[in-house]
Amino acid sequence: MDRGAKGASVRADRMRYDVQGWQVPIVDTCGAGEAFAAGYISAALDGLTPQERLHRGALLSAAAVTSVSDWQGMPTRAEL
Repeated sequence: MDRGAKGASVRADRMRYDVQGWQVPIVDTCGAGEAFAAGYISAALDGLTPQERLHRGALLSAAAVTSVSDWQGMPTRAEL
C-alpha cells in the first residue's frame, strides 16, 4: 500500500514490511502511484525481497513527482 510521503507498507509471507517515504520537492503528483507499482513489480521480477520491493517502489514514486511529467524524473535501469 502506497501511503505517499509517509511511505509504503505490504504484507507478504505473514509479515508486514514498511518503508519510509522519500522527502523530495513535489512538482507534479501525476503518475506517482503508477511509478510505485512499476517499481514494486520490477523489483519482484528481479527476485528482490518485499522490503527491497517497497524501497524501489517508493524511490520511483518519489522520482515521478519531482518533474513536470510522470516519466522525465525516472531513473534509468542502470541507475536502479
